[in-house]
Amino acid sequence: MLTELSKSGQRSVYLRSVDLNSTGTYRCEVSAEAPSFQSVEAERDMKVMVLPTEGPKIMGGQTQYNVGDMVAVNCTSAKSKPAATLRWFINDNAVGPEYETEYSTTLHEDGLESSSLSLRFVAKDKHFVNQNMRLRCTASISRIYTMSNEEMFVGGRQQSSPLQITENGSKEKPLKSPPNPKRKQPKQLQSSSDGSVFSFCHWLLVLSVLMLHLRIT
Repeated sequence: MLTELSKSGQRSVYLRSVDLNSTGTYRCEVSAEAPSFQSVEAERDMKVMVLPTEGPKIMGGQTQYNVGDMVAVNCTSAKSKPAATLRWFINDNAVGPEYETEYSTTLHEDGLESSSLSLRFVAKDKHFVNQNMRLRCTASISRIYTMSNEEMFVGGRQQSSPLQITENGSKEKPLKSPPNPKRKQPKQLQSSSDGSVFSFCHWLLVLSVLMLHLRIT
């Protein structure tokens, strides 16, 4: 850390190349000249902050949710000093204490920190607006930094359909087994006699009997 005198004055001090080690208590003292040599001093704490270079990341979500599904997502902030404060929103409504959340902070080797906030709940009708559910996570540090990330999930109430989906995506009606056809009784052949044929056979029989009778006599 260096003091740049050209930009400093009686009421301010300009510090250059500060880092995390520059955090601490700074005191200013003003002394009067002889003969009183009275002095007045004041001190203030200075904190060096490192802001995140990107917004928070949402991980663990599915592409689609239906009513009754378990939603389990996690939001992680980028490295900073101090760690960012995270908050969850569902369709622009802040998540209340009735939702299951878990907060944790990770300290990295370079002295920076990152925070994580998980969210777990069962999807209900109230979580969907026009068949969509929007989850937003915001990361903030004091009043000087705020960034957010948002994910949209498609879903709603799962409905069963009587249609069957084929592999090529076309819709077909379910096949119905055809009704058992009634078995038709075979028609009985009706014998019919021709009058002329019957007469010919009758006279042929009579003629045969007469010839047999003549031979016997």
